[in-house]
Amino acid sequence: MHLPRLCLALMLLIPAAQGVWAAPPPEPGTLLPEWSLQTSDGRAVSSASLRGKPVLMLFWATWCPYCRTLMPGIQRIHEEYGPQGLMVLAMNIREDADPVAHMRERGFTFTLLPNADPVANRFGVPGTPTTLFVDGEGRLVYRTHASQPDDPMLWKAARLMVSEPR
Repeated sequence: MHLPRLCLALMLLIPAAQGVWAAPPPEPGTLLPEWSLQTSDGRAVSSASLRGKPVLMLFWATWCPYCRTLMPGIQRIHEEYGPQGLMVLAMNIREDADPVAHMRERGFTFTLLPNADPVANRFGVPGTPTTLFVDGEGRLVYRTHASQPDDPMLWKAARLMVSEPR
């Protein structure tokens, strides 16, 4: 086999074998698959337990420089819209460091769900950061890979999530 083709084949097969591309990314309006994880302090959180609540799911990792840039903005969204009912979940993926210490050191107070790789794979999350806004019925409303903490679309999506009737 020609070397460039072999390299391309390996680049495509290795991530697939690791489950990185286990599912295609969902489109807005799609009902997301059911899921269940534990928080960093052992509490169960699932799609079923979040029914009726708008949710922001940030798929992130401590090693991701774009996540480090974005997360202070997610904290501000949490502070602004959390009291209005928006659940903010830090879905930690592809991690080899301590996400609990990372969040504590940086003063983030939204809910941490470590070991969220199975959910990321089922949702077709291609990388970090990926932010999903999910309505109270479990449908994807908006998906972005934005890394700027003041991205107007993040704020607009959060505002719309809490203003929709539940």
